[in-house]
Amino acid sequence: MVPVVAGFAAGFETDQNIGGRSVHEKTGATAKKGALGVIVAKRFELDVAGDGVDKNSLEQSLGQLDLARLESMKDQSALV
Repeated sequence: MVPVVAGFAAGFETDQNIGGRSVHEKTGATAKKGALGVIVAKRFELDVAGDGVDKNSLEQSLGQLDLARLESMKDQSALV
């Protein structure tokens, strides 16, 4: 994966690899405001966002989610 960084007045966006997964990061320029987004099993989109938090806190929050379990549900019907 080649990291792509786009900067603008309000902050920046970049794609990176966290924990073996492709993650899209959005960070504010002035305040501690950001979001991490990940696609799991080409089916589920998860976003972790916060105000007044740093990137490490967002990464820790993302790491607490059981993405492997969600990935195992990729072939289940949406109707239960």
